[in-house]
Amino acid sequence: MEILAPIALFVYNRPEHTLKTINALKANHLAKESVLYIFADGLKDENEIENIQKVHSILATITGFKEIHIKKSNQNKGLAQSIINGVTEVVSINKKIIVLEDDIETSPGFLTYMNNALSLYEKDKQVMHVAAYLPPVKKKLPQTFFFNQASCWGWGTWDRAWAFFKNDALEIKKRIVLKEQIYKFNVDDAIDYSKQLQENIDGVINTWAVKWQAAVFLNNGLCLHPNKSLVQNIGMDWSGTHTGFMPYYYHKLLASEIIVQRIELKESVYARNAIVNFLKKQLKLHQVLLTKNEDNSFIYYNFSWKDVLAIIKCKTQNKAFYFKPIIDLNKMLLLNNVKLEKQREAAVRTLTSILKNGH
Repeated sequence: MEILAPIALFVYNRPEHTLKTINALKANHLAKESVLYIFADGLKDENEIENIQKVHSILATITGFKEIHIKKSNQNKGLAQSIINGVTEVVSINKKIIVLEDDIETSPGFLTYMNNALSLYEKDKQVMHVAAYLPPVKKKLPQTFFFNQASCWGWGTWDRAWAFFKNDALEIKKRIVLKEQIYKFNVDDAIDYSKQLQENIDGVINTWAVKWQAAVFLNNGLCLHPNKSLVQNIGMDWSGTHTGFMPYYYHKLLASEIIVQRIELKESVYARNAIVNFLKKQLKLHQVLLTKNEDNSFIYYNFSWKDVLAIIKCKTQNKAFYFKPIIDLNKMLLLNNVKLEKQREAAVRTLTSILKNGH
């Protein structure tokens, strides 16, 4: 194998997630041969001091890698700018990179897959992104395939591809409108990237991933994916900057190994359709969690009892969640404004108990 790609890990104020992420990464087969860069964002709120100090204490004890470079920011850049700056810095020196955030738990074969893919397609300019995550799609897919969605839950790229990244959301939107392919940019309306761009323009959010997705899209790039996920997002518990409670993306078991072999440089229509259909089915379930109140209660509405059972099933299987809100059952029933079936009432009670008790 050629020189391994350096790993960039971005952390902030989540010590439990950070520790799980680092321990899983250390368990990778190529960890001891890999260089690890850790970018720790600076303080934003005085209330975060304790957790940030805990994270820094964890960073000070890390071993198990060829080299460890810890870069602590004196100011709060925010997740987006931290990632943009960090990726730019690392690829400018090393030409390729593997990127993780503090809530991405990896399987032992993650680094092997990423390095094999980054080496194999290094000179193929059309290939711009290597993803390690795949939603739990039931369709049988090829070992690896191209699907042009730049998943940011464990990914890699090269300096030649990252050079196309632009941070101007307004300019990006203009180019996409001119291309007249908004439907395709939105992954056949399975992901509302256009809305994300507009919210960046309006200052509602400040994100980087949609801009990277646009860079790949506007340059007709390809994104390599595995047929089974090598990573788990353990931050779908409202603790992150932009990710809420999405249990339907959880995997019972991660892939231990993905064989990377050269395939045709062409998006798989079969894989795209399978993933798009899965994502569209989750849109309705995603609306179950409408909002989080100041008192940490959640308002649920517009769902069937089958949806509730699906959440319960995911919740009981996922030991990674740290999700313990208080459910306001009266509000939920009021907003539904319907008489619940006995099965649904039982499901709601079970859901309430699970979420209150955390198990």
